Amino acid sequence: MDGRHLALRGADHVPLPVNGWSRDGPGERNAKAHGERGFTLVEVVVASLLGAFVILSTEVAWWNSTQTVVRGTSQLDLLRDAGFVLDSISDAARMASTLTIGNYGAQTANLLVLKDSGGSETARFYWNPADSKLYYGKSGGTPSQFVASLVQSLSFTNTGKELTAALTLNDGYSQTATYTTSAYLRN
Repeated sequence: MDGRHLALRGADHVPLPVNGWSRDGPGERNAKAHGERGFTLVEVVVASLLGAFVILSTEVAWWNSTQTVVRGTSQLDLLRDAGFVLDSISDAARMASTLTIGNYGAQTANLLVLKDSGGSETARFYWNPADSKLYYGKSGGTPSQFVASLVQSLSFTNTGKELTAALTLNDGYSQTATYTTSAYLRN
């Protein structure tokens, strides 16, 4: 015996490998006999590139869907803010008898003063272009109640008892939206 295999005397048998030895020599596995095969370097590189492509494609799709949600939410916020502002102006105008459109600062037609039939001021709206905010107040003086921010422009016009307000809002993502409303003075 060569010492690589243990054998039983007088018995027909297949020798068993001992201590990592096999028929093919020390430390070698009998891959051909078992039908086993390893991956080549080219196969590993191709599989890695395909995996990276799948992960990158998933990331791009996720990023695009996130941006779509952010923009959609931003547009809904613009619509909500514009609805609130224009409803506030319309409601105040319906309660007034007279209106005065003036200039605040360097802008034109960005100040609206509404008065009741007794001549008392019921509401005052103005857009301050310095801070891009729309303010509301009552009873004269400078309006201090903040109504909306990121106002890009606001203008008032009137024809008789009809008041028209045009409002442009910016959402901070370079999206702008312009809304217009008309209201009639009732009193």
